[in-house]
Amino acid sequence: MQPIRVISRPLLAGVLGLSSLAAPCHASQDAPRKRSVLFYLVDTCRADHLSVYGSERKSTPFLEEIAAKGVVFEQCRSQAPWTKPSMASMLTSRYPGELGIYMLFQTLDDSYVTLPEALAGAGYFAAGFAANPLMGAFSNYDQGFEYFVESTVINQGDPINFASGSAAKLNAKIGPWIKENESWPLFLYVHSVDPHEEYEPAPEYLAQFADPADTERYRDEWRQLLKSRPPIPGLHLTSDNFERTQIDPKWFIEHGKKLYDADILANDTEIERLWSMLQEEGWGEDVVLVLMSDHGEEFFEHGGTSHGYGLYDELVHVPLIIYAPGLLPEGRRISNPVRSLDVYPTLCDLLGIEAPPGLQGRSLLPLIEGDPEWQDLPVMSEKTEDPGGRRARSGMGVGLSLIQDGWKLISNLRSSDGRNLPRYELFNLSRDPGEQENLAGVHPDRVEQMDVALMEWSARNLGLAPTSSTAPEGVDPEVLEQLRALGYLGDDEEEAESSPDALSPLARALLEGDDRWTVLVLGPKSDDEVRGRTFGNWSVSGRRIVRDPRREALLKLLYMGVSQADDAELAPSAPTCGIQAGHSGHDLKLFISFEPPSLYPVVDGTPLGVVPLASSVVPGIRALFEETGLDFPE
Repeated sequence: MQPIRVISRPLLAGVLGLSSLAAPCHASQDAPRKRSVLFYLVDTCRADHLSVYGSERKSTPFLEEIAAKGVVFEQCRSQAPWTKPSMASMLTSRYPGELGIYMLFQTLDDSYVTLPEALAGAGYFAAGFAANPLMGAFSNYDQGFEYFVESTVINQGDPINFASGSAAKLNAKIGPWIKENESWPLFLYVHSVDPHEEYEPAPEYLAQFADPADTERYRDEWRQLLKSRPPIPGLHLTSDNFERTQIDPKWFIEHGKKLYDADILANDTEIERLWSMLQEEGWGEDVVLVLMSDHGEEFFEHGGTSHGYGLYDELVHVPLIIYAPGLLPEGRRISNPVRSLDVYPTLCDLLGIEAPPGLQGRSLLPLIEGDPEWQDLPVMSEKTEDPGGRRARSGMGVGLSLIQDGWKLISNLRSSDGRNLPRYELFNLSRDPGEQENLAGVHPDRVEQMDVALMEWSARNLGLAPTSSTAPEGVDPEVLEQLRALGYLGDDEEEAESSPDALSPLARALLEGDDRWTVLVLGPKSDDEVRGRTFGNWSVSGRRIVRDPRREALLKLLYMGVSQADDAELAPSAPTCGIQAGHSGHDLKLFISFEPPSLYPVVDGTPLGVVPLASSVVPGIRALFEETGLDFPE
């Protein structure tokens, strides 16, 4: 893995299928020049801790100045609560589930046209500087950049190698490069990680919000809390850790928030310094600035710390600010719900670039311009765990969330380790923005309606893409060390490397098995025998789908429809659904019956258990069967 990667423009043009591509240069003074783009992503930065979003602490004075001249989206959600899937979604304008990105060692497939690729195809020179090891060649997220500086270069030689102080180190690399590089127009991507754990702001920022004398106590308690956990990757804490150590969670969490906000202030200061550098180099107003984050951070609002373990707004509500002088109105604040994956098509629209086909986001320009025909779309987010994390007792859990008409539904398909979440959580965001009052039991009809929408969306969007889940060859050991320090790896990266990708975690959560699956459909067809087996009036028609490219989506969808047997609601009219699943020899068999499962077949001496499916999953299964070529019994 090369820490700094440079791609020749002819090679990039070939990848994009362009017949010719002029080298970018400074435009002549006789013709108006194109705008360059500064795309600044602050990792792990939740919206409500920025003063530009209403935080009481003055954490973002510079961004407040930018917001006064630009557009602030007050209700932007990321599509995942941690970096790997969220960045994949932002770079491609596709949902993580479609991309199949949810595991640490997976890489983005080359077939997707990323945002930097699209801009490079329009004559932009795409340069990236990232302080997070996940954003780069490790994930194939440097795809489309002509010049990319990896985190190993950014962090080299500094005792704070991973998070706090990253923005200053980024500027130390970007400044000299900007002075030497005359490419125009430029797409400059910057990815800092200052607010990421373990929150170690420099003294001048620490003193703004916290008593420096408390720092030693905080660090000592943090060490005690981490020691109270099993030897697992990550920095995630739950109430169990505080009970084991008898540490006061209120004081610890409040002090952690102060450090976190001080890191945000430090990052804001460095964004201002970078902006000044660019102005000194003559960028002027020929610029588009995008400021956003990949996900947030939780501070025990729902029983845990860190990120990746939930779909609450502290984890998916992220800042999004766009400043484009002369192109966008000044001081506009937009309260409509939007998505991180909308940024890609919005930039293309703003710059007059044709967006590539297949994007799942949409341009926000009509919304900004006040189009009276604008209609909000449902906002989805996903949480799908790496199977290796579950085996290591640090599973993030599995779930989906939907925001629609001011309501938010969280469908917890599997709780994260250390938490016991209800199957459904429903929140009225206008009255309860902190998501503290679960109204699922009060509004069952709304839960059902939103759950059906989730199921239909899942059938269309989950698990359709090729990915690789094994560690790329020649991974820089320093990258692995940075991943470990950021909490992505435990002490043994082989555990993560060996996580299989043949089945999604959703399917594994249904049956803790392997990838040798046979899907059999049971229906009241007659007494004809299939595979030599007949169960009364039930016959078994089978199709092995291990190599079917849509098998993962099918298995995900089936798992999503499983609810607790005690309170499952079967479809009210035939055909109804139930899963009859069991292990036969070396094959796992998933039986799908389309009438009330009243018989319990035995395969090779193994009785098959019955788990009913919620009625909301039936339409999605029907649609997916049609796409996969499986007969749906009528």
